[in-house]
Amino acid sequence: MRYVLKMVTVLFVLIFSQTVSADNKLIYGADLKIVAEKYLTEKGILHKVLVSDKRAYFPCAEKIFIAPKNPNDWNTIKASCGNPERWSVSLRTQEFTTGSAGSKDV
Repeated sequence: MRYVLKMVTVLFVLIFSQTVSADNKLIYGADLKIVAEKYLTEKGILHKVLVSDKRAYFPCAEKIFIAPKNPNDWNTIKASCGNPERWSVSLRTQEFTTGSAGSKDV
């Protein structure tokens, strides 16, 4: 009987800890890129976010907010977790260009 009680207690603790940690999943560069590029597109800003898809950031179970790091300059954006923010990171962006910038006729 004691053995069964110990097993039930251990299972309860494991299940509870899994539920708690599910809300604290890591945010990756790919996640931030999707949120940021959607936000930039909605604002009519043609920039791509320069971040590794595999880069791991802090956990966030809240909404990710995007804003320019400097007013009216979208070359660097700030991604923050929640409001008030629990953490924030700065990400570089690059404007989409048409044509090849490196080719010139001589």
